[in-house]
Amino acid sequence: MQEFSNKATELFKRNKNILLTIGAVVAVSALKIYFRGKTCKVNRDLTDKVIVITGGTSGIGRATVEVLAQKGCMVIIGARDANKAEQFINKIKSTNL
Repeated sequence: MQEFSNKATELFKRNKNILLTIGAVVAVSALKIYFRGKTCKVNRDLTDKVIVITGGTSGIGRATVEVLAQKGCMVIIGARDANKAEQFINKIKSTNL
């Protein structure tokens, strides 16, 4: 067993850069797959459901509001900026979501 361990250590020392490069490529590939743009796959009818979204005028909250509005929800948006919220609500209403 000790002989195997010594050979493995020697192999690693000689090929350290190659192994680290392979590891980095595998890690980056895994992260790309994990963080690839996902979309909501729920096909459930959400008509007559009421959902409250905080931070609904930007980022993930905004995207969530748009998807839920398309699904037929009544969405209550919590936002710090009333003008920004009003503009977003008008946009949603004008696009018939």
